[in-house]
Amino acid sequence: MKLTHLALIMTLALVGVTGWLAWDQHSDARGARNQLELLQRQRNGTATDGNDLHAKETQMLMAQMAAKQNAATKKEPALPLPAKINSNNQVATTMVTSGHVSADSLAASPPPLTPRQKLLMSLPAIGKVAESQQQYGFVVITAGANKKLERGSVFALRRGKSVVGRIKVTEIENTSAIANLQPGTVPVGVDVQMGDDVVQDLPPES
Repeated sequence: MKLTHLALIMTLALVGVTGWLAWDQHSDARGARNQLELLQRQRNGTATDGNDLHAKETQMLMAQMAAKQNAATKKEPALPLPAKINSNNQVATTMVTSGHVSADSLAASPPPLTPRQKLLMSLPAIGKVAESQQQYGFVVITAGANKKLERGSVFALRRGKSVVGRIKVTEIENTSAIANLQPGTVPVGVDVQMGDDVVQDLPPES
């Protein structure tokens, strides 16, 4: 009986050792398989990241090349030439695009002065309009007895190269006078203003 029991114990022990070794080998194999899968995932991930990086670099390079081509094909903006002042104090500028001058940008020259306009502008001013009461038909001028004005004298009101009305002196002070606006001599839409010149009237145009 003792030998039988001993043999049974040794058999159970051998079975236990064999089972433990088998389980240990299985665990090692499973661990190795897990490590292999992890390595494969890492390699796949690295390859994917590398492909994405390469694709991004390619897209950036193509975008830069497209931007350079667009900048090269854009037309240069028109540049204004320095302003030139003509004989009539009018500023004329020209625009240059690709070496061509735009004729439309040149200001048309004003018509030359007529002999009557030249004569009118050459007349010395006797005085100026100090106050305009056009709605009441008279003005106050800065000339009077000091300029030897007389009642009934007729003068023209000058603004630039044009006559804006005619006046007839009615009241005279030492340095000022009151004059009535002559009917029909102020153009429609024109207002007699303070600062208009009082000049000798011109004879009617022939």
